[in-house]
Amino acid sequence: MIASRIKVSAAVLICTGAWNLPIAALVFPAPAMAQAASQLSDESAAAAQVVRDYYAALNAGDYARAHALWADGGAASGKSLAEFKQGFAHTRSTAAQIVSVSAPEGAMGSEFVTVAVDVHATLDNGAPQHFTGNYTVRRVNGVPGATAAQLNW
Repeated sequence: MIASRIKVSAAVLICTGAWNLPIAALVFPAPAMAQAASQLSDESAAAAQVVRDYYAALNAGDYARAHALWADGGAASGKSLAEFKQGFAHTRSTAAQIVSVSAPEGAMGSEFVTVAVDVHATLDNGAPQHFTGNYTVRRVNGVPGATAAQLNW
């Protein structure tokens, strides 16, 4: 069960193939990241888990759940649920890794963690795609009156 949301202030993925953001596989940490995982703060680890949960939902074909992880009920993805789902229609396989996770940074009553990803995908026609980029995951930082959902990553 995923209780958190990706509250994106910036999601930048750089594509070295045709643009079709077909990311549909579980994120596994890169070997160096796996070794450093025990050194992450609880906040950074929780933010990285939201990104893993996002890719797990995509891998399971649960596009509604993946879409809902974006802030504002998916609106922050810039796509309706139907458009979001269509973006993955021609994906055969995807391998994604978390490359790095930043320490939390605070600003204006919020905490932000940057999660860098590296994604390799193959389309139905065999064409490879490669994406690299960052998700900026946000949560409210103990502001009085904040809801439980706002306090989650």
